[in-house]
Amino acid sequence: MRTLTILLLPFLFISQANAQISDDYIDAFNAATRLAESGDLARGYDAALGLLAIADDDEERLRAHDLAMNIAMVDGRWLDAENQAYAGAQLVRDELGGLPPLLTPFLELQAEAARQQNAMDRYYRLQAEIRSAQNGRYALIWNEERGGYRHRLTGFLCPESLYGLQLGQWHTNDGIGTDSSCMYFDPASPTHSAAVELRLFEDGVSAPDMPAVLGERATLSPVTEVPIDDFTVNYQQGPVDDRFVGHWTAHLEGWAVSLSIFDDVAMPVDGIAPAMEAFAGLEDAQRHLSRCNLSRGERRFGREEESLGISTTMVTAAFLHNPVGQLRPNSGRLDCLIARLESGRLRIAYAEVDHRGRPGRFVARSEDGQPPYLLATESTALRNFERAMMGSARSGIPFIFTQHLARSVEIYGVFNGPPSAAAFLDHVSQVDDGELEPRAGTFIDENGEQVIDISNMAND
Repeated sequence: MRTLTILLLPFLFISQANAQISDDYIDAFNAATRLAESGDLARGYDAALGLLAIADDDEERLRAHDLAMNIAMVDGRWLDAENQAYAGAQLVRDELGGLPPLLTPFLELQAEAARQQNAMDRYYRLQAEIRSAQNGRYALIWNEERGGYRHRLTGFLCPESLYGLQLGQWHTNDGIGTDSSCMYFDPASPTHSAAVELRLFEDGVSAPDMPAVLGERATLSPVTEVPIDDFTVNYQQGPVDDRFVGHWTAHLEGWAVSLSIFDDVAMPVDGIAPAMEAFAGLEDAQRHLSRCNLSRGERRFGREEESLGISTTMVTAAFLHNPVGQLRPNSGRLDCLIARLESGRLRIAYAEVDHRGRPGRFVARSEDGQPPYLLATESTALRNFERAMMGSARSGIPFIFTQHLARSVEIYGVFNGPPSAAAFLDHVSQVDDGELEPRAGTFIDENGEQVIDISNMAND
């Protein structure tokens, strides 16, 4: 019999006060554990579910799902184990900020339960999410929507199915999205798979071609140009090891989009059919990239405007986007790449834009999207507040420039309208070099209370 192992979840900072587990809950938890350890797994599982009825907070609910999941796995009840692991993972995502140290154990056991049921499509998806949770939140790279997953930086859609294969993984190799891929698998055939890669050109040099990647393992045909709508896709095919590979590559605005399909049988010589299905997202990607023109006029904040913006902003922390916590991308917008960064922990800068190419937020962040990160966030609320309080408002919609740390937000000022990409990068650099000091801030104190600090304000 498999040994019962309970995940040792740490006490969590759940809200504005440290959660305290009740004595009644601890007694019931220990009783359920003793039942399972005695071999009465069925009653132990029911007792673990009963903990949910007496749980007073998220930590207690999380521990209940954890215990029920482990008991079900020991008993070989894989569907029940998967359901409890799923419930625990959802609780972490919805209520606990999706923290990787809490999320990953539930995802790993959810994946194992899916594998035990031979549900390999779910297993591959969960493995991808595990890697994403460990190497960077996948929502920062991929936008889930009907029909598949859309790459945020290019707008390319990886469809749910491709060439008879099911989407199994979507991840990024560099944590920022400039080297990403989505994988397709056939659960019935481990040798039948596909991979779509989206890679940013390096200094005008395209991604390596397939023969260079495979080396001497492949004997590929000469490159054939395959026209698809307004794009030309280069195609090669041939044997590699004990399989055949078909490889397609298209180029658009600094990005290479490639598709490789491995199979037990040779690809069609012209390579049109699978490429038509895979590269249907090229047109949407091209439209998105064509909207990424963020060179509009420089927007800077002066000291007088800065003080005015901060003083009105400090009236309520609701004007700040996620004052303390996780960076959450706007799922209704896609991203326009501004630059790769090599500044401290910061690795990428981009703007979240709408379907017309209008930015709603500028972001400079690390690979995993954890603090510190810097934002310039559109605030119509601040503009309306200024109009209500002073009878007039600034000419452009204000963008509040902030740096987010683990438990605090530093406020530097307000742009009068969306900053240009260059202006945003300039201010990020000034913050990183210590040349720009915060004018105010808000932080969570040791009692879990939000405190507004305006000690650096001046009467400019």
